[in-house]
Amino acid sequence: MIRTCIASCLLLSSLVVAQSTTTSIFVPDNNTSTGGANVIPFGQSKASSTWRNQKYQTLIPASYAKKIPIRINDLAFVPTKTAQHNFDSIVIKISVTKSSSLDRTFAKNLAGRTVTVLNARNYTWNLTASQWTRIGLQKPYLWIPTLGNLVIEIEVRRAGAVSGFAGGFRTGKIERLYSFGWSTKPATKGQSGVSMAALKVELVSTDADARPFGNGCAGSKGTPVLSYSGRPQIGKSFTVHLTNVLSSSVALHVVGANSSAPIFPLNLTSLGAPGCLLFVSPDMAFTVPTGTGSAKVLLPLPNNSALVGVRYWEQFFVLDKKANKFGFVASNHGRVLIGK
Repeated sequence: MIRTCIASCLLLSSLVVAQSTTTSIFVPDNNTSTGGANVIPFGQSKASSTWRNQKYQTLIPASYAKKIPIRINDLAFVPTKTAQHNFDSIVIKISVTKSSSLDRTFAKNLAGRTVTVLNARNYTWNLTASQWTRIGLQKPYLWIPTLGNLVIEIEVRRAGAVSGFAGGFRTGKIERLYSFGWSTKPATKGQSGVSMAALKVELVSTDADARPFGNGCAGSKGTPVLSYSGRPQIGKSFTVHLTNVLSSSVALHVVGANSSAPIFPLNLTSLGAPGCLLFVSPDMAFTVPTGTGSAKVLLPLPNNSALVGVRYWEQFFVLDKKANKFGFVASNHGRVLIGK
């Protein structure tokens, strides 16, 4: 089987826990065209100092989970415009609390088991207007609703659309707490108390997702682009594509189990590849011929429920001796979340 199913999906991505039967929970609803539009907490534009640095929390009542434990494998939000958002850093934590409402002090709301599910630097997120757009969590969170209500905390620094104004994200009548406009450290308390205008959010559990993030660096034939067709569902196949590359060359398909800060992304300027980044841990690498200027890797997945929730990251490095002293250029990277 191709790549031995990427070495048994990187040994089941370290550890797999029992899955719920729920595909997703939408809070407060799954309507992508209703509700307000707000730039809290993901920012307005990279040029905006007001919304550049933010800290945000939302509380999701346990009633949304209907007393059934759910393994949260990703979070999705609804942007109102198609754009690219970039964060110098983004950290997302998930916790539980017995309280029925957020306290104005941020730290008091992270009362139960708290897990950092995303910790990334120089993180570029591709947004699609009026669609649930997944943010790419690096770790799962097991929510046992009998232990309390869910708290999601998002802290961003120098956040916003790469160019222009991204238009905000859909909101609903769910609690939120936030601070913004700080320069080095966020306030310990929310600036205006608790309000009912949090972002709509999808708690993704067993659904499959393959999604590109970030940007590559320019080579002789443009900037290499990694993309996907199909979905990584158990018992089915999906394909990772590479385009905009030198023909009759070779690419390294790098696959890893980690993309977390502070190690990644690794700047390759010192190796002679200015502007190129290594986004993922190089745990495995395979050679792929680029033919007439593109390549693809077909990955059939076994029909094994133990794979649901496994995630890994991948990136291509293309041999291009004219591009830089290093002799390679890098694509953007992708995150694969195996599901049903």
